[in-house]
Amino acid sequence: MPQLQHDVDRLIEAFHWEQGGWDYLCRAVKHIPRVSPSTRHVAILALHAASRRGIDVPTNLLKRVEAATIASQQDSGGWSYHAGDTPTGSMTAAGVFSLVLVDDLLNPQHKQNRRTRQRNEALQRGLAWLDERFEASPCPGLGRCEKYPMYWLYSLERMALATGCRRLAGRDWLRDATAVTLDRLCRQDRAGHWTAKKGDSLSKLRTRCFALMFLHRGRLPLACAHLRFESDAVAGDVASSLVANLLRHHEQETSWQWVDLDDPVQAWLESPMLIVSGAGEPGFLRANRRNINAHLRDPDSVPLPEIPEVNRIADYLRRGGLLVVVASGGGFDRAIKQIGSLAAPHATWQRLSRDHPVASLLSPVRHLPRLEALSTPNRSLIVLIRGPSDEVMLNLWAIATERHVFPSRLEMSRKMKSTSVSGPQRGVVFAADPNDCVERAAADAFAAWCKRTGRHAVVDDATLPENGDDELLVIQTAAHQPDWRLVEHALNEGRVVLITGQTDMVERIKADASKAGLTLKPARSAPWVTATDLPGCRDLSAPGWRPGSRQRGLGSAGLDLIAADHAGGGTLILSPSDLCHALLDRPCWGIHGYDADTARHLLWNLANWSSTYPAGKEPSHATMDMVDDRDRGGNGAADRPLAVAAAHGWGVD
Repeated sequence: MPQLQHDVDRLIEAFHWEQGGWDYLCRAVKHIPRVSPSTRHVAILALHAASRRGIDVPTNLLKRVEAATIASQQDSGGWSYHAGDTPTGSMTAAGVFSLVLVDDLLNPQHKQNRRTRQRNEALQRGLAWLDERFEASPCPGLGRCEKYPMYWLYSLERMALATGCRRLAGRDWLRDATAVTLDRLCRQDRAGHWTAKKGDSLSKLRTRCFALMFLHRGRLPLACAHLRFESDAVAGDVASSLVANLLRHHEQETSWQWVDLDDPVQAWLESPMLIVSGAGEPGFLRANRRNINAHLRDPDSVPLPEIPEVNRIADYLRRGGLLVVVASGGGFDRAIKQIGSLAAPHATWQRLSRDHPVASLLSPVRHLPRLEALSTPNRSLIVLIRGPSDEVMLNLWAIATERHVFPSRLEMSRKMKSTSVSGPQRGVVFAADPNDCVERAAADAFAAWCKRTGRHAVVDDATLPENGDDELLVIQTAAHQPDWRLVEHALNEGRVVLITGQTDMVERIKADASKAGLTLKPARSAPWVTATDLPGCRDLSAPGWRPGSRQRGLGSAGLDLIAADHAGGGTLILSPSDLCHALLDRPCWGIHGYDADTARHLLWNLANWSSTYPAGKEPSHATMDMVDDRDRGGNGAADRPLAVAAAHGWGVD
């Protein structure tokens, strides 16, 4: 700390109060020939880092830097290396970043008493300049930045991460800048192997240093994304506060980004949770008010209104997303509840109390605000906060990440090309009652994985018929007593039925199976677990578990499965541990079960086994631990389709 204090004292002593900046050599001089945004940027970055370690930074110095930075902004919105020069990308990024850092250093008391309109306008004009002219290479405006191309990308990254910027000029700036950086650092041969470019000159050393700093920061995971409901929303205080608090209290480096209502849902899913804040009714609801009211009054007769924004939110929730809403009055909370009713009509709102993980999972909340959640039997879809949100937000982040490292944005947004499909076709059908709260995106997620990895699969998502005559049976049981007659009908037809979930409905299925004379046994050595005689399948004797399950010591050494062969030729498999939510590959604290990789391969193993060893063999289908190899093999009967029954919610009362 003494050395850090010494460095801060030197920066303060070298600061030129009249010109509002620093000399390049950090000396106290009478006049600075060029007060560059780049020197302000680096000096303020150093003071910001010192402040995080408890060193005080004079408020009047910060205000002077802010005023000088705003005064040096040109009419176009950009900044230049020297007054009167042409604005450049690197200097504009440095100017915007300096304003953000100064604003963060000015503590809440000063924020409340100071006028921020001029600062906000300058920041938005700088972002607009970059948005109009962005190119990863060459640097917009060229000038001196042509000589230092990696400083442009470094300052761009620091600015974009600090402001939550995701796209510039309609492009993913991080992906474009990473490609340019790798091209400057490395060369790639025809086989796709990378090797570092050599060179010992000062220029190459400088390039290498800025490139490595860029790549390091670019790998930071996103803590959240802030969904912009209206085009004039400019504040991301909730998201930036979460990032700051994770670093300050838990030494967890993260970032955040803005997303818009018209962005693809995949962009929303790049972060563990989506934050919305606002006041009043959003315009897209106001424009459809009559149709919304009519549907909510009589949902059975009046169809759900087609509102693209609501449909996109519904898709996000369906695919495992968590929407966190910070309401600030004006009917915004009522609007969110209506969005929830439209997007997830079968989920229910409930008050969250202190016994919920949101009150203590990562940090105990001293003053719990009013919290409500729109939830299914498995997870919360929307959390509505009325009151101070900082403490609660840390725990919501822990819930949304399962207190585990979330992938970086580059990893999450990587577009994976599909491999050519090969091998025999396998069929899997997910079915559910249309009125139940189940993981309806599980089928799509599994189908996408099969396509991405070159597996030849036909995956359907269907409504379960009451007569049980459908070729592939999927029962989802969370809210109703399951109908054993449908299960037994499928087993009599030689089908494989997999029931998975975390509810007591699995226990009820076990009781029904016992009454029907089925003896359920652990299936840890079954051929569809060990992949015995199943080419292209994976041995799952040592399965992977969700991070939350591992942290709570709930993951067992083997798959948590019991199974029984039915006299009719079918096989019943029960898994009390989650399978369907795992297919979404989204963390969520409180769900116990397998990780996504194990869930996918378990289904693929079963799909292959049910097709490779059809019904009708004697004496059994070799599902249990004791297996007679002589009984394996087909007998000319039709392949048995795999029915996946997720124990989340359907049955006949």
